[in-house]
Amino acid sequence: MFRLRPALLLAAVLAPCLAEAAFARQTSHARSEAGRAGQYDYYVMALSWSPTYCQTHPDEREQCGRKGYGFVLHGLWPQNRKGFGPEHCATIATPEEATIQHALAFMPSRRLIAHEWETHGACSGLEPAGYFELADRAFAAAHGEFVRHKTTRRAHYAAFDPGAHGAFDTVLWNEAGEITETTFGNIAARIDGRWITPPLTSGLLPGVGRALALREGRVAEAVLRVRDVPRVQAWAFVNSLRGWLAATLD
Repeated sequence: MFRLRPALLLAAVLAPCLAEAAFARQTSHARSEAGRAGQYDYYVMALSWSPTYCQTHPDEREQCGRKGYGFVLHGLWPQNRKGFGPEHCATIATPEEATIQHALAFMPSRRLIAHEWETHGACSGLEPAGYFELADRAFAAAHGEFVRHKTTRRAHYAAFDPGAHGAFDTVLWNEAGEITETTFGNIAARIDGRWITPPLTSGLLPGVGRALALREGRVAEAVLRVRDVPRVQAWAFVNSLRGWLAATLD
């Protein structure tokens, strides 16, 4: 039997491969001028690759002193079609602690949160809570595209390598509490005598072994949540190299 250990898949993992992605703006009613909050044409959602940043900023303990960060949300920047957007707009507003705690779910450090608010957020025409809520929605809208395609970027999986803990692999789940996959394959569970595997909409790779099991009718797609774990009668690890392997979860 192979043991699978559960682990939380960070929201920062769930991001597209593009370094920047345009995200439609909300309307602001102030006059648009450089250096002042106001109307602008769109937002740029800027992502950064945390491992590269940490190579040059090893003392940034909050972001780099732990595992798990791959692509992170760097910021949401107001932009104009005819040039760069406004920056460092005058404001007396600062993010409250509740807003900072919310932002830490998708941005890796308090330092970055403060910097992005002072440089870009204050120019959005929104209050801090509204700006970071919009950033959260933009980042969430990008979820799924990166994890649905197999690439050579595996740092977001390597962060959950269970090798040092004597387990075979690690079970991952998304921010909605839906089990997705493992770091090296897909997963199947038997509930009420029926084998199911998470659907692609939960955010996972469409593995060859999984596709074969679906085609043969051995398993059916269904959302599998963390809260369903006590109901699971049996587990299986599935990939094209190893096939279908019985597993236990602890």
